[in-house]
Amino acid sequence: MFLHEYASRWVMQGGFGFVSFDFDLTVTKQHTWIACGIHTPLSEGDSRLGLIRFQDGSLLIRLINALCSKGVAVCINSRQYGSTIFFSLKTLRGGHKLIADFHGSRFFIFGRESLQVSKAQALTDAFGADVGGLHFDDDSGESRGFAGNHHFCQMEEGTGFSLESSSSLMRGLSEIPLHFSELLTIDVAPSHASLRPPPVKYPGLGSGAARWKTNPVASLSAFVNELRTSLMLSEEDPAAKRRGIVF
Repeated sequence: MFLHEYASRWVMQGGFGFVSFDFDLTVTKQHTWIACGIHTPLSEGDSRLGLIRFQDGSLLIRLINALCSKGVAVCINSRQYGSTIFFSLKTLRGGHKLIADFHGSRFFIFGRESLQVSKAQALTDAFGADVGGLHFDDDSGESRGFAGNHHFCQMEEGTGFSLESSSSLMRGLSEIPLHFSELLTIDVAPSHASLRPPPVKYPGLGSGAARWKTNPVASLSAFVNELRTSLMLSEEDPAAKRRGIVF
């Protein structure tokens, strides 16, 4: 079975509120900076930011944008330095706007500076144990600790982040309606959005797990279908312009 599960496939387990991604080999084509022997955070403009190759940088930015626009919390949950990831995302087309709009209020980066616990525990600490979510990761060893409403999605190394219907990413997103009964929105004020690289703790998450509110949608199946449709649109498609999709 695709998702790492601890309960019946068909039991609805509550509200869906977050999506989390590992970095190396989950959204990139190869291991990145630390594996290259770079053991300090990189600053904006450092040429070594270009050492990594994303599987599909445009898709990554558009997916995070689409999820955050619906109120879903999205995070990069990695053992790379968070500030380095932050500056690498800013180099992508649409990355600066994504960060300006959502970083710190809907989009978060939990990196080596702050990840002193397991990835599963980091998500529990940030978002709470009762709020449902998915974590995408190529390393099956990171699945330890995922239980209940938090699901682990196994990614194919260096190739799974794509729009192909059989890809790890699409298979994981398609199972959202099977595991959750409603869509939740993280209740963090937009004023927390910041162009600064990630601190050890985000202001909106500084006093324990985030608060949540129900986000009315027709159904989670409709939510996933709309998400898939928006990601399939090309830059030239008039529908993309109407939806304000950033490429």
